[in-house]
Amino acid sequence: MELPGKITFNVLDKSNHAIEGIIIEIKVYSGTKNPYRILSPKTDATGKAVITKSNFIGQYEDHWEMGLMDYNGTIQDAKNNVDVYLFDPKWEINNKDACLAWPLLKNEKPLWSSRLEQYNYLISCVNQQYKTKKQSIKLSKVNNIDVMVAKKWFKA
Repeated sequence: MELPGKITFNVLDKSNHAIEGIIIEIKVYSGTKNPYRILSPKTDATGKAVITKSNFIGQYEDHWEMGLMDYNGTIQDAKNNVDVYLFDPKWEINNKDACLAWPLLKNEKPLWSSRLEQYNYLISCVNQQYKTKKQSIKLSKVNNIDVMVAKKWFKA
């Protein structure tokens, strides 16, 4: 996989308004086992979120620490085509104890003071209020990714 120095996500609604508080998930395919999940930080007030190459690689490597038997394939062997969509925090919300049981992984320790801090950050995203279509992106060809979202309508 060829990674750019950084990947910038621009999250907008259909009226081109920036959406703050969105976490983007990237699904990376490498090896013969489970795909790797890479998460962006939350979008800022301008609708932007940036993943640096070093953060991307760090999250990728943390999968091995988390579940060595569940993942194989190096980042060099990963496919350049990835899936991009909104992170869904439902599992985390419904499985708090399981989320908090893990210690912080090697590349998470510089970012978070505790697993609880990370957990609270993830579940506080506004993703459940929005929807988008999954995009297949060739990362080696692009470093700015526009993600168009639409508000979900809930019945009262």
